[in-house]
Amino acid sequence: MKVYNTPCEICSGSKWNDVYSGTIRDGAYGKFRNNASVYQCQTCGIQRLLESDCIPPEYYETGEYREKLNQSLALDSEIKEHELLNRFTFESIWPLSVRNKNVLDVGCGTGSLLDAVNGISKFQVGIEPCQPYLDSIINKCYIGYL
Repeated sequence: MKVYNTPCEICSGSKWNDVYSGTIRDGAYGKFRNNASVYQCQTCGIQRLLESDCIPPEYYETGEYREKLNQSLALDSEIKEHELLNRFTFESIWPLSVRNKNVLDVGCGTGSLLDAVNGISKFQVGIEPCQPYLDSIINKCYIGYL
């Protein structure tokens, strides 16, 4: 059995329960990783996938994660692929409104969600590790962070 003993990034708790061990999706639909582990912090309840079961961080920087998802790195394709995700996001937060709120989109891609709330929300910020997408955010005059 794998052990997770890293302090929780949210509450600094150090006790974790193994809440799931088994198969998880690894990239696009139909691709799997066996023997993965999910742990839950006993203090705050946050759950996380064991770091060794995650894709390497550099996959996000290079866009290689998009290949694992069978998605294009082309900016115009990313925008089209995220339209359905934007709809899901708005349906998930309904009836809450983003009017005059600050919006932060973590993993914002080319900023299609930021585009959708621009003019409604007060401030839009995107965090995106993939450099071509981050450049797109900045070119659209949003605040962007790596």
